[in-house]
Amino acid sequence: LRKHLGFILEALIEAFPQSIIQISAIVIHGNVNVISIVSILISMLSVSSKAFIFAIQFSVNIKSLLFIWIGAVTDFIGVFFAISWVLYDSDIAVLSTLSLIWQIKVCVCVVPLVLCFSVFMYVSGLNELLDQMSTNNSIVACCFGVVCAWLVVQILWCFGMVLGTMGLEIATFIFFTPPIMLSCDLVPSTEQHMRTYLDLIAWIIQGRSQRIDNLFSVSSKQDRIVRTCVVNKAIIDSAAQSGVTVDIKFKQLINDHYASSFLDVPSFAILRTTHQQHDRFSGETSEFGRTLLTLLCVFYVIAKNEAQWINGALKKKCCLYGGAFANFGIAPLFFVSRVFNMLFPFLIIVSLYRAGYNVFGGDDIALFQRIMLWLYVAFIAIFAVIGGVVYREQYYLWHILPGKPLPANIGSISVDKVTSIYQTLISVPVRDALLHKTYGSDIAKIIILYCNAIELD
Repeated sequence: LRKHLGFILEALIEAFPQSIIQISAIVIHGNVNVISIVSILISMLSVSSKAFIFAIQFSVNIKSLLFIWIGAVTDFIGVFFAISWVLYDSDIAVLSTLSLIWQIKVCVCVVPLVLCFSVFMYVSGLNELLDQMSTNNSIVACCFGVVCAWLVVQILWCFGMVLGTMGLEIATFIFFTPPIMLSCDLVPSTEQHMRTYLDLIAWIIQGRSQRIDNLFSVSSKQDRIVRTCVVNKAIIDSAAQSGVTVDIKFKQLINDHYASSFLDVPSFAILRTTHQQHDRFSGETSEFGRTLLTLLCVFYVIAKNEAQWINGALKKKCCLYGGAFANFGIAPLFFVSRVFNMLFPFLIIVSLYRAGYNVFGGDDIALFQRIMLWLYVAFIAIFAVIGGVVYREQYYLWHILPGKPLPANIGSISVDKVTSIYQTLISVPVRDALLHKTYGSDIAKIIILYCNAIELD
């Protein structure tokens, strides 16, 4: 990040303000031409390219990188889309109605959340500055310090309110990326081990249904469960040889189902919820579930952590109750407004189509509005497609030693080695079924016991 600090500052100080000024001029004066549109798109590209630097820090492959980056870029484009459609002077009644709904949504769902936290920070900051400024024995200096402290906090509060409202209103699709970032953080950072785990995940996803006459059949989901268990078994055995500790209860689960070739593992849920009790888990809730719950209760979690450093019972209660009210009273409205933001471009398209306006061409809609609308819709579509691929990959990644960082010292584990273990395991039930069909159940049991004894030796 330090190497690109100059380019990041250029984007924040020059490109982003310039694009805001340009789009404001277009919205207010309605003077739009090809040069101004190209200039705005170049400024947007400059800012978006800097988000790529941050996405690199939280990804393990090109798919997760693109998912995180496009999520940030889509939210950034959403700013210009919202300004161009909500604040643009238009004679179309349906657009005026949607614009009013959007403004009411911001006032009801976003501003109260920002106000709740900003008031707490305003009071805390003012109290801290007053304590520092009022230590002077001189009455004049004390009064001057109190006035200066009040002015500084007032300016920062107003500036923070604007930035906070803009930041929370922008953030929509970026909320889908924290689970991916947390999951990628569990993968070792070395390129070799990262590639090994990603190859194993790709191999798990290739699971398919299998059927041999009426003797043996397995669904594609069960095959992926078996493959996931095989990968866990290989890593656990390798970790034991390398002296790396793993979850005892999860290890016992894998070993207990090994004899049945993992065909009796009912679902992925048992892999997520079977674990040794420790501080990171609670009851039978998986680490992924706790992480998702923490993200939904992020405002209360922040308030609870801050309350630990606050002196005074009254102040501490105000912090806790205020955080609880913000999280469980106001935040649900905020999350509902994120859904509205996702659906807003499609509401515009449907509303204009039903009203008889052409959103693809003609003079019904301004050129700049059409460009921003379809650019935003295109990025939403790309984000949804990549998101489906990435979330599927991360889903299986989470079931490899779930909730714990993946060990880097995994010896000589490879896809070929794991595939060999898998083929050996999956051939056992096929062998047993063939023996039962050919020799009957009584003789087949004797042969199976004999074969198992040979394999054990």
